[in-house]
Amino acid sequence: MKYINIISCMFILVFLSVACTEDIRVWDTSSKDVLYFNYLKTVGNDPFVPVDSINYALPVSKDSIIEYPLSIGIMGMPGDKDRAVRFEVLSDSLTTAVEDIHYSAKTSGSIKAGEVVGSIPITFYRERDPLLADSVFSLHIRLLESDDFRLEGENDSIVIYFTDGLAFKPTWWSDDLFGSTYHEEIAIMILEKFHSIKDSYPTIYEEMIAEFGENLEIPPKGYGNEVFKRDYYSLWVAVICTPIYEWVEANPDLGLTFKDPRTIDY
Repeated sequence: MKYINIISCMFILVFLSVACTEDIRVWDTSSKDVLYFNYLKTVGNDPFVPVDSINYALPVSKDSIIEYPLSIGIMGMPGDKDRAVRFEVLSDSLTTAVEDIHYSAKTSGSIKAGEVVGSIPITFYRERDPLLADSVFSLHIRLLESDDFRLEGENDSIVIYFTDGLAFKPTWWSDDLFGSTYHEEIAIMILEKFHSIKDSYPTIYEEMIAEFGENLEIPPKGYGNEVFKRDYYSLWVAVICTPIYEWVEANPDLGLTFKDPRTIDY
């Protein structure tokens, strides 16, 4: 029995030694940080499942040139200086957009000093191809390794499907607030209601457009859709969701659906 206890203790010590070694390897600050596209979805109980594509609807505005910051993140520690992020647009079957007609892209973005999220700049052109109003184009973008960052083969490429207007569900659409069924007419109303709070809630409005853009086009920093985080939830429900729901209920002949705000848990 004595020998069994000794062997058991030795086994535990070896196990702990290996575990500690693994921890040291994972958090070794001398290794390069891992770079990835910062777009995730929830599957079951896992809220951190990478996505391989996103939909982007050019915001409802009169601007002919749209700047879109494609969100990126790192697995590692914040740096003490700005770090360049390299990427490329792949010329494969997943890229249907034409450079300088539908888009332009620099070859690098950045992760700012002290940050673990950043963006790479993509420019979309609204008026150079009339087909953009009725068609969906796509860009296949891949991150590249650099002196500062390495890749792990997961979430290092993404396809952006884009069109003008709100023909399909934009990234800011919240199923929790608006319902899972998407309607372009409802999306336009949501943006109009959002812009209307500029006069009644100017401080909150300025905070939100600074963080998310005038048409909610800036990807949230971090995980999930933080445009509707709890700081703003009650405002969205009372000032935006409730009037839209009441209008939809009063006009059943339009065939639109919208989530009942009374069922929203916030």
